[in-house]
Amino acid sequence: MDQLSTSNVGDLKKLQYQILKLGYGFTYGVLKATDFGVSTTRNRMVLIAVAPSQHMPELPSPTHGGTDQPSTPTLQDAISDLDWNNPTCKAGLQSAVCHPKNCFQPVSRHCTGCSITNFTRWDDSRTIADWNKPLPALLTVPSEKWKCRHPNNPQRFLSVREMARALSFPDSWDFSGSLKDQYNQVANALPPLLAKAIAEEIKTVIVKSNPHLVNTPSSLE
Repeated sequence: MDQLSTSNVGDLKKLQYQILKLGYGFTYGVLKATDFGVSTTRNRMVLIAVAPSQHMPELPSPTHGGTDQPSTPTLQDAISDLDWNNPTCKAGLQSAVCHPKNCFQPVSRHCTGCSITNFTRWDDSRTIADWNKPLPALLTVPSEKWKCRHPNNPQRFLSVREMARALSFPDSWDFSGSLKDQYNQVANALPPLLAKAIAEEIKTVIVKSNPHLVNTPSSLE
């Protein structure tokens, strides 16, 4: 959840009670995606529960935006290399030739050098996204004031791939279903770089409890 409303707080307390009733411990807090190198202003309430015999993981510390840390990637950092070959393609399916232009983009391109991007056209009432800031939190049903039009191509809505890039998804990640379904999948997702930061903290306590796993290959590497 992006923020805790009064009803959310009640639900959280019920969840905490059930966790404690089962004998588990827990830690929780609200994490900002931009603090972890994600180019969208998304907050997520994260709760981690652990069994009594396990060490309690810490919530991850910010990796971006602080003193002596990399700055938060802007929308331009995330998607500026997605050059359109044919912006008038009737099917709305575009080929993007990808050449990294900054240190953020190679992370997204870890498994591939190019991507295919689906997009839709939108009316002029929609606000143009700011090239020099992170993208505002994605919405499954964008409001008229949501900044969803492409800065360089304001005649169209930001594409699925562009939104996925802003959330730090690698270009190799496939979204399935209708175009609407794909937008919803991106908007509802936990940004991968934020998920990785959380997973690294969990990995740390697992290794602490199981030293023999230290040299075990990890998909997080």
